[in-house]
Amino acid sequence: MDFNLTEEQLLLQETVKRFTQREIEPRAHQIDREGKLPDDLIKKMAQLNLLGMTFPVEYGGIDATSVDCVLAIEQVSYSGTGAWWLVAFCNSIPGCIVKFGTGAQKVRF
Repeated sequence: MDFNLTEEQLLLQETVKRFTQREIEPRAHQIDREGKLPDDLIKKMAQLNLLGMTFPVEYGGIDATSVDCVLAIEQVSYSGTGAWWLVAFCNSIPGCIVKFGTGAQKVRF
């Protein structure tokens, strides 16, 4: 079994690292002081496909693996903020709808 990261995973890791350094770390103090993530930052995370990345393409995801998701969460967590929870939540709990929901629920949510 090969435990090395793929080229795509290494690229994902580096992309999220650069995003975190550029967009989250400079605002970490503000985020911690206010206790919330700014809306513009959430939108940028969504544009980078960090939210719902493990979902099938047909539902707006990129069909990423759990390992891909953990690599992204790890990089965001290095910012020292709680921003990682948004990536974790948006790739886990709503996944129940994808797995167990009806067709209508999947489209709606």
